[in-house]
Amino acid sequence: MKLTNRLQAVADYIKKGSTVADIGTDHGYLPVYLIENKIAKHVYACDINKGPLDAAISQIKTNKMSDFITPILSNGLDGLKEKHVDQIVIAGMGGVLIGEILKNNLSIVKEVDSLILQPMTGQAELRVFLLENGFEILEENLAKEKKRMYQVILAKYTGLKGAKLKTLEYHIGKSIIDKKHPLLINLISNLERKWRKILIECSVCDSEEGIKKIEEAKEMISEIEEVRKCL
Repeated sequence: MKLTNRLQAVADYIKKGSTVADIGTDHGYLPVYLIENKIAKHVYACDINKGPLDAAISQIKTNKMSDFITPILSNGLDGLKEKHVDQIVIAGMGGVLIGEILKNNLSIVKEVDSLILQPMTGQAELRVFLLENGFEILEENLAKEKKRMYQVILAKYTGLKGAKLKTLEYHIGKSIIDKKHPLLINLISNLERKWRKILIECSVCDSEEGIKKIEEAKEMISEIEEVRKCL
């Protein structure tokens, strides 16, 4: 099975021989890929909705992988209680929701080797949550599909509060900037367009919220320009 660039970037962080939980498994493509390529030892394919889980079950049966992939109908990490898991994948959800799932299941999250998170939105909010709640961001990566950019975060619970980042680093990842990721220029170009549009739209606002947004936009654009100079 061939994965999309987004899911491949997620799969690249899976350690060989690990037991994995795929939260929001949808059609079960990632679990099937991990077993097919002998990367994971076992995968728990979890989804809150019966329809997507049924689609995953169909994939599992078609590929004769029932001994290696366990489908679980569950909300978040609820289905992982009393199960040993090395790595947890939460991909394709908003960053705020991912943070809530982690916060509500800290007893499970604390015991795993690492978390592989792929927020579709709210990337900054997720990084704020992670660093303020005892998680270390180990590594970050980018993937591109057509015109859309995706961020993948490898994290681990340490119990230690992380260092404060610059505004732009919360949005796109400090390690992405530090290593001058090949797709960084695409990402900051997209962000710059977004924040310049916000700056124009808010320039006619005189509300406290509007003024705050203008300052945020100016800060983001300034930090983007600084990063661009180093590329």
